[in-house]
Amino acid sequence: RRENQMYKLNTFKVSFVAEKSLGIITKAEETVPILRSIFTTLDADQDHFVILSRSAKNKVTGYKIISSGGKTQCLVDPAIVFRSAIVLGAVNIILAHNHPSGDSEPSVQDKELTKRLKSGGEILNIPILDHIILGCKTEYSFTEQKII
Repeated sequence: RRENQMYKLNTFKVSFVAEKSLGIITKAEETVPILRSIFTTLDADQDHFVILSRSAKNKVTGYKIISSGGKTQCLVDPAIVFRSAIVLGAVNIILAHNHPSGDSEPSVQDKELTKRLKSGGEILNIPILDHIILGCKTEYSFTEQKII
């Protein structure tokens, strides 16, 4: 009889080991060198969206490339952002993306996305500390501009 049959579900344990420490971040200017080192490994002619996860003691616990796109945009799914943050064990996160055009000023879409992600972070208790846009030689910090 099927109604009395027991099902056994497999479980697993996940551990993360960092190859090297990415450092401690307390201000936007400390974030930029870490981000630039990550973005130098990516194609400069494409838009990329990355999250940095942080511990309660401001230590960067990891990063995840959420999306890579074309020359002017990439698709960012909030569910993937926060799933990645949870998997990385983030207490809070920093968002970052590049503008292949070299101009670090945010677009209307950048501002709307940041607002949506900030709301999601508040619901999940994973605050977004900053969203940094990297241009060729300049950066834009939503926190420094008091948008976050």
